[in-house]
Amino acid sequence: MAASLAGPGRVNALLRTLSVGREPSELEAQLAAVAHLVAHVSDTLVRADFLTEEGRLLEARSGSSAESVAAYVAALGLVPDHAGALAGLEAALDA
Repeated sequence: MAASLAGPGRVNALLRTLSVGREPSELEAQLAAVAHLVAHVSDTLVRADFLTEEGRLLEARSGSSAESVAAYVAALGLVPDHAGALAGLEAALDA
């Protein structure tokens, strides 16, 4: 599965799909899907992208929390200059 997610176009398409229709009833399913992707992708940048998306979904579900901050910090642990994770962490800590 990891090889099929390696292309940036596929990752961007997955992230766009996840960001569509963030209804509260869909957030848990989207969080589960992102957790599955994080656990199975081998590319570091792609994993950081999915961790950042996890942070955004967690914030959409319940606002800034220790869980969302942990997701952003995990992404930054993989890619220290990840723009999305840096922005998400800054917003979460400012909230």
